[in-house]
Amino acid sequence: DYYYPWQIRKSDHKNCFQLAFVSAEARYWFGKQHTAGNDNRKHRLLGHSVAAYGAWGYFDFEHNWHGYQGHGWSAGLDYVYAKPIFRGRLHLEFQLALGAIWSNGMQPYDVKHHGGDGIREKNRKKNWSYVGPTKLGVSIVLPINLKSKHQ
Repeated sequence: DYYYPWQIRKSDHKNCFQLAFVSAEARYWFGKQHTAGNDNRKHRLLGHSVAAYGAWGYFDFEHNWHGYQGHGWSAGLDYVYAKPIFRGRLHLEFQLALGAIWSNGMQPYDVKHHGGDGIREKNRKKNWSYVGPTKLGVSIVLPINLKSKHQ
């Protein structure tokens, strides 16, 4: 995954949200349809699955002329249940992840006027961490099925 929401401002110019993150995961699907040698592609990537994931990125969150910039990390376990919809042409996925997010040395700053530079206090850094739900989602997925020459 790669997330890139960047610079979202309200009309009062007091709020800013910038985020650039990448993540990767290793997923295991349960059930006979996911074993090697099973050529029944119709039921692949359906049912229950678990994954371990990790993420890293940069953030800059500003509210009411005060903000924090830094790098963050996240790691955890992810559960997905997927079921077919529209005669199997699409999949509906439900996702829940539990894990941790942390940032060591994020830099607080203040902005004195609209469009001004962030004013940082030297040697003032803050550590932040969170443990709990890190992802919650419902997705509609279009499976890409390629036919092999042996079919």
